[in-house]
Amino acid sequence: MKRGIRSAVAACLFSLPVAAAAPSEYEVKAAFLFNFSKFVEWPEGTFAGPGSPIVICVLGENPFGRLLEDAVRGKQVNGRELEVRQVATSTAGCQIVFVAASESAKEVFGKLSEEPVLTVSDGESAAERGAIIGLTLDENRVRFEVNLVAARKAGLKLSSQLLKVAVRLIGRF
Repeated sequence: MKRGIRSAVAACLFSLPVAAAAPSEYEVKAAFLFNFSKFVEWPEGTFAGPGSPIVICVLGENPFGRLLEDAVRGKQVNGRELEVRQVATSTAGCQIVFVAASESAKEVFGKLSEEPVLTVSDGESAAERGAIIGLTLDENRVRFEVNLVAARKAGLKLSSQLLKVAVRLIGRF
C-alpha cells in the first residue's frame, strides 16, 4: 500500500506540465532538482557530517535566476537543508550539479563520472552524453531520462520510484 502511494506521489511530482498560466519551464526544472534529491542515496562519507546540507550547484550560465533558490528555500530532505551555489569551475562540495547547456557538458560529465555527484543537464541528449539525469521537453512537459551506467559509476543509488517515472532508462543497473 505504501509503495503504491509513493509511486503515485512520485508520478505527480515528476509530471508537471509547462504551459501558459502554469509554471515556467525553469520553475518546473527547479522543482525537479529538489525532488531528485529525495530519490537519491549517496554513498557513506559523501557529506561532511549528519547536518551537512545537500548542495545543488549550477555550473556555467544560470538559466534559473532565483527560481532554484526559491524552490528549495526552507526545505529539507532526510534532515538535510538544501543549499544552492553558482559555480564557474569547481564542483567540490556539490552533491547535485546542474550543467547548463552552454557548458562543454561531456567534459564535465567525464570529470565527475566517478564522484558521488548527481549530474543533471537539459542539454541535447544529456543522459546519452554522460549526465545521470537528462531533462527533456516533450509536448511542453518536462520529462527526464536516467543513465543507469553513469549512476552506478558515481556510486549513487536511485530509488525505483524515480526510475518508474523516467521516460527512458539508458544502460542497465
